Amino acid sequence: MDWQSLRTSMPADRDLPARAARLQALDAVLDGRQHDHLRHALSDELSGAGEYIPLAHRRPSVRTNLCRTVVDDAVALLLSEGHFPTAHAIQLATVEALAAWVKERRLNEVLANAATRGSVGSIALLFRVLKPRPFVSVLPTAFLTPTWDPEDPDALPA
Repeated sequence: MDWQSLRTSMPADRDLPARAARLQALDAVLDGRQHDHLRHALSDELSGAGEYIPLAHRRPSVRTNLCRTVVDDAVALLLSEGHFPTAHAIQLATVEALAAWVKERRLNEVLANAATRGSVGSIALLFRVLKPRPFVSVLPTAFLTPTWDPEDPDALPA
């Protein structure tokens, strides 16, 4: 079954925008779950009623997650240990403080997760300061729909 047919057969909440269904479908591919909604195994030729089950309605017998492998390789080139950006500042104390924060918050793992999850279309980074310490986390955006300011289309309304 090609992607277009598979995608239209995937369950989707009709109360959400089409964008949400698209992001959920692509996220399922990234996680290797794109065939989970198909009820019949590849070896099931006949249903309980004796009717033929088309191949398009059966799960594959072998699952490969080639898409995830490609994404992981691209993310490794972008943010692996040897490619992760380093802080530069005039004062050495600032550089040391930023490096310590990056290490303590495991920012390279957070950003690698963001790049992986964002490969399907979009992500949101939540930046919070709690008890004078900054935190960064990755949010999926399938259920987040921004509303842009009509007077300034590059900005969210205040």
